[in-house]
Amino acid sequence: MNYYALLNESLVPLDTDVLKEVFNTEYLNWINSKIQHIGRKERLFQTLMHTPKVKGVLKLLGAKNDLLEAYFAYITIRPIETLLLRRNASIKKA
Repeated sequence: MNYYALLNESLVPLDTDVLKEVFNTEYLNWINSKIQHIGRKERLFQTLMHTPKVKGVLKLLGAKNDLLEAYFAYITIRPIETLLLRRNASIKKA
C-alpha cells in the first residue's frame, strides 16, 4: 500500500532549513532525492521487489529497498516538520 501511494502521489520535499536543527541535512537531502526522482529503473526494481518469489531472491543477493526506506523516513519526519513550522510561526507572532 505504501508503495502504491508513493508512486501515485507527489510528495512535497522536506524543508531542510526548518529540519536542520533536528536532523542531518545530508540525510534529509537523501530522503528528498529518493522520493522525488523515481525513474524507470526504480519502478522496475520496485515491481520486482513486490513480486513474492523474486523479492526473496533479490534479498538473498543483497538488494536493499532504499525507496521504501526513504518513504518511511519521510512519513515519520514530515509531522515533525509541521510542528516546527507551527512553532516558528507562533514565535514570529509573539
